[in-house]
Amino acid sequence: VGQVWTPNAIADLMVGKISKYIKEPIRILDPAAGPHTFYHAMKRNNQEYEYFASYDIDAKFSEVAKKLPEYDFKVSNFLQLPLEESFNIVIMNPPYIRHELVTKEEKKDIISFSQKNNLPKLDGRANYYCNFIFFIRLFFSI
Repeated sequence: VGQVWTPNAIADLMVGKISKYIKEPIRILDPAAGPHTFYHAMKRNNQEYEYFASYDIDAKFSEVAKKLPEYDFKVSNFLQLPLEESFNIVIMNPPYIRHELVTKEEKKDIISFSQKNNLPKLDGRANYYCNFIFFIRLFFSI
């Protein structure tokens, strides 16, 4: 699944930069939440936010998420989400999955989504994280 967790020290460093750049109410998207590292970093660093949405394809993280206050976690593939929300911060450690391991069906879905949303067409050899980087721009409100 390409799961490599962000160390707490790096998550704390990333979270520490948020208030430096964003002064308006913070709406955060974590499209590959894993063990909720960035949520915990927000809490450790007393970083306020208006809304925190996160997604992960691995259902094992949903039980922990249910116990976390002010946190909207869904078991879902970020690359297949409808564009219904907007955010001014995206904080993530996207999955690194080599293109050879992405199924043909997943590649077709990605191409279809890209075409519908006027995104650049990525080379078929692009790793999974490249799609995350292109797709997140569709969710920005700033």
